[in-house]
Amino acid sequence: MKLISTDKGVITMGDAWDYKIQKAGMVWELALRIIPTEPSSGGRWTEGSYIDHAQEVLKKAHEAIEAVFSDK
Repeated sequence: MKLISTDKGVITMGDAWDYKIQKAGMVWELALRIIPTEPSSGGRWTEGSYIDHAQEVLKKAHEAIEAVFSDK
C-alpha cells in the first residue's frame, strides 16, 4: 500500500483517489446549480442563449475537474 504525505497527515492512494472523486463531484454539482432554471428578472432566456450559457458553465466545470485530476 502506497502512502502519500499531505498537510493533513499520511493517507493511502485509495483515500487520495476517493478525495479527488469527491472534489470532482462537488465541482460538477456547483456547475449544475449555476445554470439557471428560470428566466432572470431582466428578461427571458431564449433557447439559444440558455444553451450557450449552459455549455460555457459546463466547459468551465470540465476544466476544473481536469485540474482536480491533473495534480497541478
